[in-house]
Amino acid sequence: MYVQIITIKAPVGEINSIRHFIQNDYLPQMKQVAGFSQAHFLEQMDDRDTAKLIVYWRDQTSAENANGTGLLMDAATSLVAHVPGTRVQRTGYIMHNQLAVENA
Repeated sequence: MYVQIITIKAPVGEINSIRHFIQNDYLPQMKQVAGFSQAHFLEQMDDRDTAKLIVYWRDQTSAENANGTGLLMDAATSLVAHVPGTRVQRTGYIMHNQLAVENA
């Protein structure tokens, strides 16, 4: 599995616009991309204008293929165009192991 962590720094008071864009524009597009698994949008508690979008892919090749189509770059560009002043930084990780803890 391959994971991308996208750090989003919204202009002051614009995190609701970012959340709306992610839910209504970005994720519906991503669901159509081969190899996309799931995504989580996390809003930072101690800095309400910062969030992380964690995107899970079947493998790194799937993410690279999606990036090659321009969809991932278009999404970041669209986000910045939708909410001017937004900063986006993307980092990729290979996930070798998954740890699950069951409640006793």
